[in-house]
Amino acid sequence: MVLIPDQLEAIARSPGLDRIHEYGLVVLSQRAPYWVREEDGEYLLLVEAGRAGELSRQLGFYDRESVNWPPPEPALAESETPPWAALGWILILFFGHGLSQQWPELYAFGRSSAEQVMHGEVYRAFTALLLHSDFGHLTGNLVFGAIFVHLVSRFIGAWWALPLVLLSGFLGNLLNAALYYPADHYSIGASTAVFGAIGILVAIPGGFALRHRAIRILRLWTIPMVVGLVFLAWFGTGDAQTDTSAHLLGFASGLGVGFLAGLTVREFG
Repeated sequence: MVLIPDQLEAIARSPGLDRIHEYGLVVLSQRAPYWVREEDGEYLLLVEAGRAGELSRQLGFYDRESVNWPPPEPALAESETPPWAALGWILILFFGHGLSQQWPELYAFGRSSAEQVMHGEVYRAFTALLLHSDFGHLTGNLVFGAIFVHLVSRFIGAWWALPLVLLSGFLGNLLNAALYYPADHYSIGASTAVFGAIGILVAIPGGFALRHRAIRILRLWTIPMVVGLVFLAWFGTGDAQTDTSAHLLGFASGLGVGFLAGLTVREFG
């Protein structure tokens, strides 16, 4: 049987019962009991009259300390940025294709060769991104690349997006050369960077969540991860003319670049 003291005093009132019980937890933390009574459509928090003043002050401390609690969860901002990065992507690929059509010897000079890259001609891992076997090859990378580069720029800004996408393609070609060496292997095309852009999109939320110690934001990772893996499986593999390993390693490089971007780039939105 619970004994109710004769002298009770209300130290809080609220239209919501949850709020009253929240205050009740503060009272219990002070080793004091509390009671709740409904009156005129509101709920009253009652305590023993002899401790009302002390417990009322504790509620005041609680209110002041919890003004900004819980803190707002950081949001991964996405902005309506102009498509400068995508336009830059298109211009770079057109420029590279135009030069290679004017001077076909650039294919031998700029293609990625596992043997030559691993023997110090590292620039080939980049120049290979600018060379394409035909206009159809170029068109696919122009269209898909422009889309994904623009999506990256919506999260980290145009100034970061294009260099980081190209960096992921460069790293993917380096890893691909290391994979095939000492056997020689040749590759051209910007698709390594296209898959790098997909990897960046997949990994940005992970870096952003770690940076802000907001694990709940990792739920944003689910959809891009699934879409990225589906796209990789659908378009990243193919016939003998498809450099599957370059696509996979471009994607993997993009994951690393995107995670670091989410962790460090401050110009989101």
